[in-house]
Amino acid sequence: MLETTVREARAGVGRAVLLSGAEGIGKSRLAAHVTGLGLDAGSVVLRGTPSGLGSQQSLAAISEALLSLQRRGGLPDLAEELGPYGTALAALIPDWARPGVKTDGPLVVLSEGLLRLLSHLAEESGVVLVIEDVHEADPDTLGVLQYLLRHLTGISIALILTTSPDRAVAEQLTRAGGRDLRLIELEPLDRDATEALAHQLADELGTPLSDDTVAQLWRDSGGVPFVIDELVRGVADGSSSSLLPSSVAQAMRRRVTSLGPQALEVLTVGALCGQRFPLLVPRMTLDLTDADVVAVIQAAVAAQILDPDTTSPDWYTFRSPLTTRALLAEVNATQAATMARRAARAVREAYGDHGPDSSMLAAELYQRAGEPDEGGRLLLGAGLSFVDRGAARLARPLLVQAQHLLAPTSVTEMAQLLRLLIPLLRDNGDLAAALATGPTIDRLYASGLAASDAARLKAEVAETAYVAGRYDDAQVSLDDARTLLTAATDESVRARIDIVAAQLELVRPNPTRVRAATEIAQRAAAAAERSGDIEVAVEAWEVRGILAREDDLDESIRCLDRAFELADTHRLPLPRASCQILRAGTTCLRDGDASALVSARESAWNAGAVTLAHEVDAVLAMQAVLHGDFDAGQELVTRTANVAERLELGRPRAYLMVVRATLHAHQGQRAPMESALDALMALDYSVAPELPLAKGLAQAVCSLLEEDADRARSEIAEARSLAMDNPSTFHLYGAHGMAILLSVLADRAGHDHVTSALAATPGRMRWNRAFLMAARAVLQGRSGDRPAAEADMAQALEDAAVFPVARHLILRLGAQEAATTSWGEPLEWARTAEGYFHELGVAPAAAACRRLMRDMGVSVQQRRDGAHLIPGDLRDVGITVREYDVIRVMVDRLSNREIGERLHISPRTVEKHISSALVKLGEADRAALIAIARAHAAESRSAYARARADPPAM
Repeated sequence: MLETTVREARAGVGRAVLLSGAEGIGKSRLAAHVTGLGLDAGSVVLRGTPSGLGSQQSLAAISEALLSLQRRGGLPDLAEELGPYGTALAALIPDWARPGVKTDGPLVVLSEGLLRLLSHLAEESGVVLVIEDVHEADPDTLGVLQYLLRHLTGISIALILTTSPDRAVAEQLTRAGGRDLRLIELEPLDRDATEALAHQLADELGTPLSDDTVAQLWRDSGGVPFVIDELVRGVADGSSSSLLPSSVAQAMRRRVTSLGPQALEVLTVGALCGQRFPLLVPRMTLDLTDADVVAVIQAAVAAQILDPDTTSPDWYTFRSPLTTRALLAEVNATQAATMARRAARAVREAYGDHGPDSSMLAAELYQRAGEPDEGGRLLLGAGLSFVDRGAARLARPLLVQAQHLLAPTSVTEMAQLLRLLIPLLRDNGDLAAALATGPTIDRLYASGLAASDAARLKAEVAETAYVAGRYDDAQVSLDDARTLLTAATDESVRARIDIVAAQLELVRPNPTRVRAATEIAQRAAAAAERSGDIEVAVEAWEVRGILAREDDLDESIRCLDRAFELADTHRLPLPRASCQILRAGTTCLRDGDASALVSARESAWNAGAVTLAHEVDAVLAMQAVLHGDFDAGQELVTRTANVAERLELGRPRAYLMVVRATLHAHQGQRAPMESALDALMALDYSVAPELPLAKGLAQAVCSLLEEDADRARSEIAEARSLAMDNPSTFHLYGAHGMAILLSVLADRAGHDHVTSALAATPGRMRWNRAFLMAARAVLQGRSGDRPAAEADMAQALEDAAVFPVARHLILRLGAQEAATTSWGEPLEWARTAEGYFHELGVAPAAAACRRLMRDMGVSVQQRRDGAHLIPGDLRDVGITVREYDVIRVMVDRLSNREIGERLHISPRTVEKHISSALVKLGEADRAALIAIARAHAAESRSAYARARADPPAM
């Protein structure tokens, strides 16, 4: 199976194998075997293990695999090519880090980055990635592995994992891998296989085994290959003339003591550190010379008890966990505590207190020495250092471990830890763990924690509950925070509470929620700036900017400029990118120009703000739809939805469904539009701010394209009702523009309505403004002010120029009104709208325009399939599809009979089409038609080629 997996990976079929079995069963041997298979096949091979020291150090196994490949020269520098994903991978590959750019980010972004990196490495001959002992892996490593397993399909990767019989880990991985993961459960050897392996090993060592020895070996080994190996070596090295060990541990200890008089002492100190240890621990802990220690280490490597660590110089790894357990079995608790304490101090002296591996090691040693609180303080200091350096991913496991080690009396330290840890857990999606800290905060407050510190922690819990969608729980925590802060004057904490309150206010089913949230955000921004809490100040100004769109676009931009200024001055790259995006979004609403949004998206991408960048992609998809670029909109919404699903991005999900619905609605495709809206409602977003947008921008536009103005008015009324009950920050749902035009046309609104709407902030948004100017033009025309009506209509069409569907709806509705009240150019407007709607495949709107032209006394040809292929100059004089078919084949100078045979019509019909075309074109004879056919031959061939590649929607 392993050979098949490697072979399939080279062929582009990603597969995974999970080798499960007890210690010593042979998992590592099989992992080494598959590594050899990959190398023999010319694949890129990566191998890592989380075992031993730093087993809880984030992503240790994956980092080891990548760094070992880098040292061998097999890892190209793709940091720039991968963009923000390369930035995220710098947490694993330090050489990829960029000065001033944080490497931390959501785990899912790093996972996607690793997937893209492996895909690149796999392009030529595939990749074999081997991760051993995943039952000892940290949660982040398991999360990354599950991500890879979910997305192996179609990528040339063979993922080989080994684990102990850990049901929970195996179930996690098999659920993620599905049919692409094959589980191999390794069982102990039976008696025959045990005897065969024993004799094979004995032959290699030149030591024959008697039948009694083999029988004893079968009883003692339990069929575990590693134990068989150890017992056979015990016979071979003469440490036991008869195979009568009381335990495997004794056999292993004899093997160690055979290395020299100091070997047991040196390796036992190493075993105190876990599966991995630095050379300096025995050197600084024992009363031995450096030469003695090094000699033991070299002998242990030669005897295959130790391996040099591939990721850290002067670190060594025990080949089997059984070895460390055997060495420590004979050490009493007092001895172990004394040795561990000395070792911990040696580690701190040599490495300081801020390295991830050394901090975790020293903390574990303090725990062995009976001083867990000291270890907890050490890990807290290291975690704080990583957070300050922008490497929160490295800090998180240290802080989680510190939380378990700190004593209940360490109130200040525990509070400091939770202030760091809760946001880290929240950002990593571990919401349950973050919310579970609530009782700890209560205990700390009861033990003397300052009210302001407890209030800040409660605010962090409240924001976590808000992110989790548990709004009632969020309000409870927020109320607790306010109660604690009643007598305090800490403005920084008060600002933190207020910014959470403003966010929570926005999800309330309350018609005053926008105004209330604005007031709270204003208060938070002022307090945060006074206190110097810049990140909270930036967030507060951003919320203010978003909310100000309701009343004043200039004020919105001013707020966002202030947020940007703070983020830029204090070198906060991600908040800075967020400010750019929000400002660009505001100017896009005002001007209809998405170019600033594209630039802001690029800045976010370069800053490593992957989530922000993909959220902007959703907005750009909507802009593509509104600008009539439906192909680009389709591509963007599909790609962004796929990425959002892979990265588990929650916020864009509902909005993307509205974009998909709008994409179909603006092409008159009701069935797929309704399907997209059904998917939106399935999210059970009873108060989602996207619902008014779905009703007005999607359903109402589709109804207008179906010539059902009454239905459109009703749908916009529903959207308005939703927005009144739950004010939304989306303003293009129709109530501020389209609905007013429809009401004016139905004699249900007048100048006051239009003037009021134009004066309001939503009326200044270009999409809305176009409909409002058209409404004013209608009213001016009805009052007999033709110049004013035509000027307003010109302005409406200029505003709508970037929105083709809106522009041609205005032309169609305006043409009918202008024809009745005698102003403007109703015939030209109707003809232009008819051509657009026909090309778009919206039959009801196109037919309505043709009826309107006929009502104006114009003879209109019935549209037939293929009209879009007729050159413009021929279409303008009324050449029909069948007439153009005849002209097109005349280029070959065919007779009427030959033309008829080619087109499957009679010669008489051919002659009728030729005569009609001559009249329309004002030509005298057949030769003129042949010349015209030749002139348009190239254009005809090109148009037909495009039509075959991309037929128009009908």
